Amino acid sequence: KITQAREIFRGAQLSFVVSLATLAMVGAIGALYLRPPAALCAVLCLAVSIPDLAIARRTWPDALMSILGLAMAWSAWEITRNPKRWWNYVVLLLAGGYSCLVKESGVFALAACASYVLVCLARRRAWRAAAGFTLGGLAVAAACLYGSAWAAGGFSTLRTAWHSQSLGFQANTYGRMYQTGPWYEL
Repeated sequence: KITQAREIFRGAQLSFVVSLATLAMVGAIGALYLRPPAALCAVLCLAVSIPDLAIARRTWPDALMSILGLAMAWSAWEITRNPKRWWNYVVLLLAGGYSCLVKESGVFALAACASYVLVCLARRRAWRAAAGFTLGGLAVAAACLYGSAWAAGGFSTLRTAWHSQSLGFQANTYGRMYQTGPWYEL
């Protein structure tokens, strides 16, 4: 929307660039936390990963979710290493909030990272940091809800879409065939 590009391959180009950025980020994180051979192995494994190579060639949100998830995990690790650095909280909340707007599964990644941080802060008895992080998370959740409503055309449109989602799912053949059934067919 920012570039006014409407061609489908622009999304694939964005996926490719984000995939390369994810590879660089894995290298940087590996250099921070791992010994050099292990960091190199992590980068090489991601560089030849078949799913990642497939995602990088298509206009899918998964490449963006990869880098946002990695940013959330990295900032959560950094918070547990040094809870006094405020910018790690900001990175976690902004990456998590944006991931929730990109794809629904971002909620689970954010919840996992936020829970990990809150447990670590509670073990350290850093109640002020935990309260600030929680309030920041609520503010980001409210901003995401407002952003979703703005993009949908208002809260009433968003509420209508939410309620009619179950009806659409029942009419969707793919959904009925592959997203329903007992747990053991997963």
